[in-house]
Amino acid sequence: MLFGCCIPVKAYEEAERVGFDFVEFSGIELSAMAELEFQKTCRTVCDGRIPCLALNSYCSGTPVIVGKGFDVEATRLYAEGLCTRAAALGVRMIGIGAPDARRLSPGFDDRLADAQCRTFLKVTAGAAKSRGLQINFEQLNPHACEYGTSTEKALSIVREVGADNLALVVDFYHRAIAGELVCDFSGFEALIRHTHISTCGAKLERGYPGMGELAYYKSILSALKAAGYKGTMSIEASAEDLLQQGAETLNMLRLAEG
Repeated sequence: MLFGCCIPVKAYEEAERVGFDFVEFSGIELSAMAELEFQKTCRTVCDGRIPCLALNSYCSGTPVIVGKGFDVEATRLYAEGLCTRAAALGVRMIGIGAPDARRLSPGFDDRLADAQCRTFLKVTAGAAKSRGLQINFEQLNPHACEYGTSTEKALSIVREVGADNLALVVDFYHRAIAGELVCDFSGFEALIRHTHISTCGAKLERGYPGMGELAYYKSILSALKAAGYKGTMSIEASAEDLLQQGAETLNMLRLAEG
């Protein structure tokens, strides 16, 4: 398995020093960059030792995935812009979590939300496919937003859309908060394309797992292996202490993998 970390672009050299297999940049950050800054980022990665294989943090509150303000044209324009940059950077897959784009007001029609999400994913997957990219929809948790807060829901929407470049990113932080069996992948093993991990703090903040959680991650990696998954796993936490805590987590994961 390849182990990476979700980081801002400015932390790329630190990720290299730690020895990660890849990095995962923010879609929000990339989409907001001026063109000269983006070209500099491309050169940094091209000249670096590790690739940027994935993007997380797809968008902020816009474009909207579900709810008030949903706009198909805004969805298409954003997807085309970000996918173009992702392809230029050598990215293989883009994750769609984006809790701020999944807010629903009380009483919002469930069937309308489902229809909006299907359209959003169909349009986005279409923009990605023409550029050779994979889109991975992510289950969140009930504290993060109002829509898509279970594996069952995320899975059903992905299957309903049916795009051949649309699958799942499994985030163990969200699964744990949602009260799911984190190592149960029954029925969707073939749709797992990427995974995220982190600790969960008292205020639900994400952090770096340490050696004290070796047994827990041994069980996760063993379950993934049994499900036939041999892909990628990113640590999704603050990059403020990447050199120390990130290095400890990477070492722990490699020990857990055996």
